[in-house]
Amino acid sequence: METTGRTIRFLSEIDCWSILPEKGVGRVGICIDGRPFIFPVNYATWGRSIVFRTGPGAKLGSAIDKAPAAFEIDSTDIIYHEGWSILATGSMREVKDEEQLDAIAHLPLAPWAPGDKSHFVRIEIEEITGREIL
Repeated sequence: METTGRTIRFLSEIDCWSILPEKGVGRVGICIDGRPFIFPVNYATWGRSIVFRTGPGAKLGSAIDKAPAAFEIDSTDIIYHEGWSILATGSMREVKDEEQLDAIAHLPLAPWAPGDKSHFVRIEIEEITGREIL
């Protein structure tokens, strides 16, 4: 299928925040020793944050360091060459505050992958953008 007649529509912040809670699986991008890495995670939204569970390792280490992170979700249709993507950026933090842990305990955050996923990480979103190819 040709791309003639295709348009790119930039999604508003409101559009992005309306789509983000509906998905549940996305990718977290972080830098480790100056190299970019992307990890799939199942997630939930909480206020203007993205929350996921993890175990000891790179994601938790980045959260402890309060490192910058990128988070991305998308949807594509390979037949019609249509799709959309949303990119959110912000800082990662490990959730340790008991009140916050109580507040996020009801979120649908059951780990998909095996292993220790006893730590909660929050990406406090500073910017969110999206676009759609029609």
